[in-house]
Amino acid sequence: MAYDIDFSDEANADLYKLDQSLILRITEKIIFFAQQPSPSAFGKILHGKLRGMVRFRVGDYRIVCLLDRERRIIQVIRIGHRRDVYFPT
Repeated sequence: MAYDIDFSDEANADLYKLDQSLILRITEKIIFFAQQPSPSAFGKILHGKLRGMVRFRVGDYRIVCLLDRERRIIQVIRIGHRRDVYFPT
């Protein structure tokens, strides 16, 4: 059973600031994760103020998500370079 994918407004804005080839890589990875029975197995559970969120890695870029296992939804919160995504300016 696949997960549905929901992008926040911030994640949409983050995504479309990127190069077209990077957009393609990131969206393909998100789709791959959504097709897995346990997407969190491919990510890292975050701590601190991002507690409860999961991050997925695509090269130097990170996808920060909330996983709703009951409703089977991956909510993409932010997408960005690893130096910026956790503490946006």
